Amino acid sequence: MKNSEEYTNFTIDELHQLVVDTTQKVTRVHELLRSITAMEPEQAKRSPELFAKMHEWIGCLHMADGNLLRARKEYERSIELDPQASVYYGLALTTPLVDDTSWSKQLEYLAAAEALSPQGELADAVRVTKAECLGALGRWAEAWPLYEARHNVPWVKALSGYLGSKFPRWEGQQLAGETVLVLHEGGIGDTFQMVRYLPEIKALGGEPVLQAVPALVEFLEQVQPYKVVSTAWEHFKADYSIPMWSLLNVFHVTQQNVRALVPYLHPRPVLRENFSFRVGVCWAGTSKNPTNERRSMEFKDIQSLLSIPWVRWVSLQQGEDGGLEVFSLKVWFDTVKVMQTCDLVITIDTSIAHLAGALGLPVWMMLSTGPDYRWMSQGSTTPWYPTMTLFRQSTPGDWDKVVQDVTKSLQESPWSP
Repeated sequence: MKNSEEYTNFTIDELHQLVVDTTQKVTRVHELLRSITAMEPEQAKRSPELFAKMHEWIGCLHMADGNLLRARKEYERSIELDPQASVYYGLALTTPLVDDTSWSKQLEYLAAAEALSPQGELADAVRVTKAECLGALGRWAEAWPLYEARHNVPWVKALSGYLGSKFPRWEGQQLAGETVLVLHEGGIGDTFQMVRYLPEIKALGGEPVLQAVPALVEFLEQVQPYKVVSTAWEHFKADYSIPMWSLLNVFHVTQQNVRALVPYLHPRPVLRENFSFRVGVCWAGTSKNPTNERRSMEFKDIQSLLSIPWVRWVSLQQGEDGGLEVFSLKVWFDTVKVMQTCDLVITIDTSIAHLAGALGLPVWMMLSTGPDYRWMSQGSTTPWYPTMTLFRQSTPGDWDKVVQDVTKSLQESPWSP
């Protein structure tokens, strides 16, 4: 292996290729980069761009490992040597989002990145993150136009499951019976949230058709009045199409005019068999979500909540019941039937929360710090769902305080005997 002095003969691109071509484990890549940066500080004065890039790569590796604090330190050192848009973007992504001040700080980093790289894929990625930041701060009118850049960013597009469309884009104009295909993107919770805007298309003279993942098609066709087609069905014909989240931009949605009439999903009513106070609980989301580790908790984390003796607890958790009362939840019809027998739903940020809100059920949602931007940066209520109450982490990773707050609120609620 080359010693550290020999690396000064490499260009940045050659060093980058050296890292990319390394087939050893990530720990060995860490060692390689550390040996390169061992030449500092004297060599860094002669090749600041080279060492700035090295610090950026080390920051990326720390970020991939989930060590945001170390990543931030590397990005900060990189900027000291050679400020670059990609590094400011890294700083934005590693900012601990705990209050309005930190969200505003993220906006500062994004503005710096935008100034250095106004065009291209990185610029679009910056716009998407900026949109989410503005959304969290409640500045929705500024957020939605920027969010239109999301499909220009490959990794954002891949995570959303967006398949694209061969039909002309609908831009919100008046219609005369034309069909508008609302294209799937995001998770199941996104679909539950955005289906509320199909009546707005109808009001403009169109015939809305919702594209959904196969597991949702039959369920959604029976709980709302509009046609639903599967993402697996390639032969549907439409006059226009629009990505699901673009409806917010087309309809100029703000906190003041958000369509929040609940319920807007209407399953067949279910009769209660008894009058005991029942609470459905969900403590973890799907591992397919890249933020799942942060947003989810373990069953042991809710033990103090489950100790309330006058509550009949029901598991709404897929694949795990924790010893609670459990029902078969093979399809969404099953989940809804169970939820309809509950007086309250307590959940983390997952599709269960959206479904409960769309059904108009009382729902308490437990949020991690830096939550999804749709829940905004503060507050115990949300414009999206009038029956939802939010319980927020004040310290990253601290679910104990959140569970204590939920437990106290339940014990002091009108439901308490």
